[in-house]
Amino acid sequence: GAAGWSAAPHFAFAVHSSVPCGATLNFEITYHTNQGTFGSSFSLLTGSPPTRTDTVSSTDVPKLIADNATVTSNLNVAGLGTVQDVDVTIGSIMHTFDGDLVLTLIGPNAVTVPLASRRGSSGDNFTNTDFSDEGSVAISSGTAPFTGSYRPESALSAFDGISANGTWKLQVQDA
Repeated sequence: GAAGWSAAPHFAFAVHSSVPCGATLNFEITYHTNQGTFGSSFSLLTGSPPTRTDTVSSTDVPKLIADNATVTSNLNVAGLGTVQDVDVTIGSIMHTFDGDLVLTLIGPNAVTVPLASRRGSSGDNFTNTDFSDEGSVAISSGTAPFTGSYRPESALSAFDGISANGTWKLQVQDA
């Protein structure tokens, strides 16, 4: 009928250095009391992998997109770690007939992910357009002008696990 607490720490555990950071450890605790035997279980992570959000902005824009041409914006990234998630924000692409445009992100590992491929028909412009795997609307279901959050043509998770460092490229083709 009464509860009591022991002084912290209540218990401790140690894991071998070969256990990776972020590994899940499962615990089961059994309590023997005057009222009976009870149990509970829980899981803990061995530390947590370091995460942070870094925003890196392009410095080589704006660029003219000529008819039937391809233009590339380069973004040099240094001093960051491993990619856990990539989102791309297009501040502004002023272009008539968005259905002509193909937007592709190329990672420093040469993997390419199409963001938008000839979407928007005769509509104009990409303004504050966020491409994210968690986007609320597939770009294929969107309409120009593209403003807001969209899921790209292919998943940006293709970059998960690579080094963020190197040259990222946004390629815009007027097809």
